[in-house]
Amino acid sequence: MIYGRLDVGVQRWMVDHDWTEFTPIQEAAIPTMLDGNGALLIAPTAAGKTEAAFLPILSEIQRLKLRPISLLYISPLRALVNDQTRRARSLLEECGLRVGWWHSDLPARDRKKLLAYVPDALFTTPESIEVILSSDAYGHGVLLGDVRYVVIDEIHAFATDDRGAQLMSLLARIEAHKRTPLVRVALSATVNNPDAVASWMASDRQDSPRINVVKDLSARTRRLAVGGLGLSDEDSAGTQTRKAVQVIRKHSEGLRTIVFVNSRKDAEAITLALREAGALARVHHGSIHREERQRVEESFRQEDESIIVATSTLELGIDIGDMDLVMQIGVPYSALSLLQRIGRSGRRAGREAVGVVYAIQDQDLPTCLAGADLALRGDVEDVHPQTAALQVLFHQIIQLAREKDRTSLDEIRELVHSSGSFRELDSLEVNDLVDEMLSMRFLETERGWIRVGYETERRFGALNYRDFYAVFEADVEWTVRTHSEVIGTIDRRYPISRDRENLLVLGGRPWRVVQIDETRLVLVVTPAEHALVPKWHNVGLGPSYEVMRRTYEILCGRSSALETPALAPRLLFARETAARKHWRADQIPIEIDPSGVRLLTYYGSAINQYLALLLRASNGIDRTTATPQFVAVNGLPCERAKEEFGAIMGSAKLRQERLSLALTIVHDVRVGRFWEAFGNKTKGHVLRHFFGSVEQAMARAECEFRDQFVGA
Repeated sequence: MIYGRLDVGVQRWMVDHDWTEFTPIQEAAIPTMLDGNGALLIAPTAAGKTEAAFLPILSEIQRLKLRPISLLYISPLRALVNDQTRRARSLLEECGLRVGWWHSDLPARDRKKLLAYVPDALFTTPESIEVILSSDAYGHGVLLGDVRYVVIDEIHAFATDDRGAQLMSLLARIEAHKRTPLVRVALSATVNNPDAVASWMASDRQDSPRINVVKDLSARTRRLAVGGLGLSDEDSAGTQTRKAVQVIRKHSEGLRTIVFVNSRKDAEAITLALREAGALARVHHGSIHREERQRVEESFRQEDESIIVATSTLELGIDIGDMDLVMQIGVPYSALSLLQRIGRSGRRAGREAVGVVYAIQDQDLPTCLAGADLALRGDVEDVHPQTAALQVLFHQIIQLAREKDRTSLDEIRELVHSSGSFRELDSLEVNDLVDEMLSMRFLETERGWIRVGYETERRFGALNYRDFYAVFEADVEWTVRTHSEVIGTIDRRYPISRDRENLLVLGGRPWRVVQIDETRLVLVVTPAEHALVPKWHNVGLGPSYEVMRRTYEILCGRSSALETPALAPRLLFARETAARKHWRADQIPIEIDPSGVRLLTYYGSAINQYLALLLRASNGIDRTTATPQFVAVNGLPCERAKEEFGAIMGSAKLRQERLSLALTIVHDVRVGRFWEAFGNKTKGHVLRHFFGSVEQAMARAECEFRDQFVGA
């Protein structure tokens, strides 16, 4: 019996809180973790994953009388750290554990208290762990010397980016000094290929606990619908906002609603228009100041009927209470993301998740139907963790030298071997990186030891490396504030002039700029009657392979599970066009226009950009471009373009050869924050791995490709 295996303190907490039964994920996870294993826990939102991790960990901490800090809880967002600390404090403290939280928003005086009052459980971010390991004030990681358990929240949000690579390196660095290995536990609602993620997060130590994949296979009930705003290319942004507000108000009457959009500009414009229409609406995105976001979250939790308009900042598990409805305005870029967003609704027991996806233009309807179809079935994209993140290893070698005051090539190689983020790097690549860091004076040698070099101190050492703990690059932005509080930030490129009145919208409110401090990049504002919404220059990929292939199938006549009689006429023109051109689901349409040959792959943003790069290395090709729908080739006749494309699609070996050649002629690519610090050999290795990572996603496209074309 599971209950009988738990520590008496945990049992007492369960009795005090009327805990009468375990959820499926808890029944599956608790025994395997009590047996000493790590775990990757995959279950729908509100299925009890957090308790499934905490109950056995708390039980073992109490049974073994582990010293603090014994538990690290790591989240991808500072707001999630705050939220999870607030939610978990009752459980942990009532079971006898002291709880602390730490990230850069916490005042320095409070962070210092950790040395005098060391908690049993610390909630934090990767960047804060980096500070603890690298800082004199925290004993270069002594504070983490007794950590036994690590829980990683929202593991899918870490797996594919540089922060995830940094996190796996940090765990390896913590573990390098310990007699006992870390027990690693990760949580997610949406991982389609869990074995790959579990392998990536595992330690290489012989005594390391295995990581078991534990899944709750009982899917939450979901109800989804798709509609369209019915706009065209000629309609203005104002018309788009007004139409969006109309459908939001229609669906959200009497409900607690979250509206997701694909840009901060849309979030601001829609929120402002909702307020002007008399709705109780709030906005939440990454350029809103943290204190304002916290006020938005707290206010929303207390309101019975309200609308919150957000970007991806609310996609993860920040608690803003129970949602009645989730709306997505615009194309969903992945089924995984859409499923995560829809899962914010219906969290109370026995309720279903309810979502509505609206296409802005009718031409976007097939893609909205495609993303919603996949999300409704739970058929989400695979997560491909980085296993050769050389661009992150540059940063980690410097931090390893700072942590220990000196390091060695053997220790660097051990870090590479022990972290899942570097395991696919070979010795030549590592040696080239270290050699170039030495020659460029980022590192220096002294009596066989490797230390931080002059160039590292010059470029990154300002303010005691304050901005060096993160592997992502902070945007240079205007800080917007009133005389009493900070509202948020806007893009540095937003035109601000001393010769005219400057008006802007931020936080869903219009402002007039009354003071400009160009030295500190600060704008002081006061309320205004009307203003324009600024544009943020977002960089990111568009729809995934899975979403775009389903889009193409719908265009070719495949019926969507969410297609209604009202939508059918709006899809008719696109389908008739595809039929007239003889498009078929197992073929690649080809078109010829003045810009060259278009191969309408519908492979999505990442794969099409990769294919465009490979085709640039073909003889005779002058230029290539890529969108989620097509790859355009300029310089080859149609038949030659078909041959080149078919050859590349049919051979992974040829793709590697073409990639090596393409990288000698492409000079407009920049990978990672520290790109300008890399030597030429390292840049070549980084680019090969960066684009080579798309090969994992290419496997499905290659398998489905039939070397058949239709059209010109």
